[in-house]
Amino acid sequence: MNEYPFLYDFGVLPGTFDLQKPLSNITECLQGEDLDRLLRISFGKQTESLSAYERFRLLARLMPELELHPFKDWTVYLLKQAFGIEEPLTAESCDWIWKESARILSADYPDAASLLTHLLGSNRPGLLCGREDLQRLQGTPLSPILDGNRLLLTAAHTWNEWEREMVDTVSEFQSFGSRSMLFRIPQSYRFLRPDRYHTEESLANKVRSDEEKNLLISQCLRQLFLLCKESSSVLILHAEGDTRESLALLRFLERSIGLPNLVLAAAKAQELCAFADYIAEPHDAVLRCGIFLSDYPSEGELWDAITRASARYPFGYLQFISADDLRFSALSRMRPKSLMKSKGK
Repeated sequence: MNEYPFLYDFGVLPGTFDLQKPLSNITECLQGEDLDRLLRISFGKQTESLSAYERFRLLARLMPELELHPFKDWTVYLLKQAFGIEEPLTAESCDWIWKESARILSADYPDAASLLTHLLGSNRPGLLCGREDLQRLQGTPLSPILDGNRLLLTAAHTWNEWEREMVDTVSEFQSFGSRSMLFRIPQSYRFLRPDRYHTEESLANKVRSDEEKNLLISQCLRQLFLLCKESSSVLILHAEGDTRESLALLRFLERSIGLPNLVLAAAKAQELCAFADYIAEPHDAVLRCGIFLSDYPSEGELWDAITRASARYPFGYLQFISADDLRFSALSRMRPKSLMKSKGK
C-alpha cells in the first residue's frame, strides 16, 4: 500500500503553459488556478482584481494554517529548491521573500522552462498536446502526452491513410519520450462495434451523423489499444457520459484484441464506481481508476467521489490525475492519512 492513495505518474501541465514566458514574480511559479481556488475558499474573495503581490500576501497569511496541505508542500519546496529560501512564509516574512525571489528570478531564470528544468530534473511531468506541438518541447523537462481526440480531426479519406497517420503520430510521440495518451469519450458516445468497411464510408463523408462519429471513436480506440500494447504505453480514458457505453466497448475490445494498461476516469462519482467494478475483475493488463479535478470542482464533490469508490475497493487502486497540473494540485492529497487511519490501513 502506498503512503498516499494517489499516484502522480500522470501529472499533466495545462496545454496553454508558455515555456518561454519570462517570470516576473513568485506567484507566476505557482499554479494560478489552484492558488485562486485556495484563496477563494479561505478568504471568500474573488482574486481577479487583486495584484500578484496582494495574492501573495494572502497566501503568506494562510501558510501557517495549511499544515499537511499539498499546496504548502509545493510552496515550501519551490522556495527552498528554486530560491534557496528556508525561512517559513508568513505575514512577517512576506515582503522580504517577495523581493528576494524577484531578484533571483531576474538573475537565474529567464523563462518558465529554465525554472522547471531546475526544479524537476529527470522527474518529467507531461504536457497534453498534439503532433504540431512536439517541436517546442525539445530541450524542456516536459514529456508529451498524446491528446488522442485530435486523431479524430483527420483529413484522411481511407482507413489505410488514417491508420498510417495514427501509427506515425504515436511513433513520433514515443521518439519524444511519451509513454501515455489521453482520450476523452464524449457524453454523446453510444457503443458501436469497430468496423473497417463502414469506417471508410464515414471518413469519406464531410458531414457525419452521430452514428458515424461513434463508429470513428470506436475504431480510433481499437487502434490506440493496439498501439499502446505494442509500445507498453498507458492509455488514460476519460468517460464524460454514461460509462455503460464505454464499458461495452472495453469488454468488446478485451475479448477481441486484449487490453493495454489503462487508467479509467469518469465525470461522476457513481460512474467512477462502475469503472471500479470492472477494474476489480481479473485482467491481463494493469487497470486503475482516475479522478480528474475538473470533474469535481469542490472539496465536497471530490471527497464524495473518493469515499464512494473507496468504500469497496482498496485505496491503492485509486489514482488521481487531472488535465491540470495534478502533480502540484491543491486537492491532490486531500486528507489521505486521516481517512486511511479510519479505514484501518
